[in-house]
Amino acid sequence: IARRWSWTSPSTIPMPRGGFAELPAELRLLLVSEGTLAHSLEAHRLTRIVADVEGHEEMLLDADHARWLHAHPRDTALSRRVALREADTGRLVVHADSALLLDRLPPTFLDVLAAEPTGLGGAFARLALETRRELLWFGTTPLRGLRPGDHALAGRAGVSRCYRLIVDGTPVCCIEESFPDALFRPAERG
Repeated sequence: IARRWSWTSPSTIPMPRGGFAELPAELRLLLVSEGTLAHSLEAHRLTRIVADVEGHEEMLLDADHARWLHAHPRDTALSRRVALREADTGRLVVHADSALLLDRLPPTFLDVLAAEPTGLGGAFARLALETRRELLWFGTTPLRGLRPGDHALAGRAGVSRCYRLIVDGTPVCCIEESFPDALFRPAERG
């Protein structure tokens, strides 16, 4: 087990201090979670979690995303930014960026996603799409693109993971999720 999580990050993404084994247990579990993240967070935080869509727009895949998605650089994808928040307080719990290849998903996917309060995982579940996650990397990253109020509570860095979702053997999206240090490792806040 220790070898499996010893290093899965590209050289540009630093490993958390002490490596995977030194992360808090609940963060390790969330990093390797195979279920809908919002549901796992609800169990962890004991409160309802909602997806706050901060933006979505058409993007052109860079070389890394194209390789991970078995696509071509500059292919079109949907870029989506979401903050998973505690419903009662609005507190940021996870920040996520995703790149979705809509031509590999059912035609109704965007309509279902728009109506699903828990985000991508809920939409995949509602459509009964069997998915498999494949971890691409994890490490310590700055929290980018946060609202000013989120930075005040979440801090400036977090542990992130990037994985791809595979449906019927074909990658359909890449998701990068950042778990704020201030929430998951409060003793290390600076």
